[in-house]
Amino acid sequence: MANVRVTRDEYTAEGRQFQKTLEELNKLACFIGFQYGMRKEKNGADLCNVAAWNEFGTSRGIPSRPFIRNTVDLHQDEINQMLDQMAVQVLNGATAEYVLNQMGSYLKGKMREEITDGEYVPNAPETIRKKGSDQPLIDLGGMYNGVQYQIKKKGDL
Repeated sequence: MANVRVTRDEYTAEGRQFQKTLEELNKLACFIGFQYGMRKEKNGADLCNVAAWNEFGTSRGIPSRPFIRNTVDLHQDEINQMLDQMAVQVLNGATAEYVLNQMGSYLKGKMREEITDGEYVPNAPETIRKKGSDQPLIDLGGMYNGVQYQIKKKGDL
């Protein structure tokens, strides 16, 4: 069988769209979580820092509550299923922007689930008195509502 090379102008319209989407996906990334400078807590702390302190814990007594890592680690099969669905969408003509928005929205929801439903070290008695709840990561909804996603060109942080 001879090698056949098809040039871009010989693709069908669907083939050109598929190639364009692959090229766009190669240039773009979807960032899920907390973007520095986007939100502040009542006390002035940047929500991105608060998320990191909760994710990894601090030397000042905040225990690690790894809701970001758990979003990926505990839901790997579901995430892979979503990626498979998005691959089918690309094959059916979906744009890179559509696929990345779907993934961003999906993972944003998964991270919010981990914030509300995850099993973490309980709040300290003083924290419970201060915020009126024993549920870690939930106070006024700042952490929950602060989960966002952004689509950017790779390399643009």
